[in-house]
Amino acid sequence: MNEKQLTRLSVLGIVVSVFAIYIFVSGIQPLHVKIGEIGFDHVGNTVNVTGTVRDFSISDRNAFFTLYDSTGEIRVVIWSDAYSAMKDYGIVAEDIRDGSKVNLEGKVDVHRGYLEIVMSSPRISLL
Repeated sequence: MNEKQLTRLSVLGIVVSVFAIYIFVSGIQPLHVKIGEIGFDHVGNTVNVTGTVRDFSISDRNAFFTLYDSTGEIRVVIWSDAYSAMKDYGIVAEDIRDGSKVNLEGKVDVHRGYLEIVMSSPRISLL
């Protein structure tokens, strides 16, 4: 094998490896959980949950609400950057109101001793 063939083979190997890593990473989905299953062991992890909205409010382009299902409830925070980007995904935050059923992804965090889901990206859909 000459140097030119070895270089081509190396480049091909790199391209295939990068593609395989991309396919693997893009296939990773956040853990879908029931709200009552979310515990302090989930802090720092991204979860996918479905529930009903209660106590929806907007303050300084940030949205806050409680999300509940038959297993429990948790506070959800949508920071202003995600709130603004929701329009790009066909969701108008004003369409989310008390009683709306939604599916969302967010990172579990703790605020003042209570668990919450923080959305830093606009991964939410009305059901």
